[in-house]
Amino acid sequence: MSIETANADLDIYTVKAKYHVEGLVGLTHREADFLLTYYSSREIEQLKAEEESTAAPEEGDFKIESGVPISPIYRSGRGPRYPFADLQIGDSFFAKGCKPGTVGNAARSFGEPRGMEFVIRRVIGGTRVWRMK
Repeated sequence: MSIETANADLDIYTVKAKYHVEGLVGLTHREADFLLTYYSSREIEQLKAEEESTAAPEEGDFKIESGVPISPIYRSGRGPRYPFADLQIGDSFFAKGCKPGTVGNAARSFGEPRGMEFVIRRVIGGTRVWRMK
């Protein structure tokens, strides 16, 4: 190890220690070793700036407003896996390779809030689902 490398390591350690002492990040020994190994002084200063920018708001940082409409809920979940909504009473569908318990849980989760009932049976090669109500 050359003197230049030793000084560079000491500079990184000093910045890391200052960052830790200021209480901006609680570090475990493993995290501290990671910082010593992989972060330069500039990167640690960037982390410090990011931490300060996401700090909790101070008292008085809020403006109370009235008459602002409630925004709609946006859900980005995936679409339905099974076609429960398309079934009429007496219709059925085959779920190839699916276990009855898995399809049954999905049917119950979909059907109970909507007043629907399903019958699930294991058949050769998968599961068949019938809408009963």
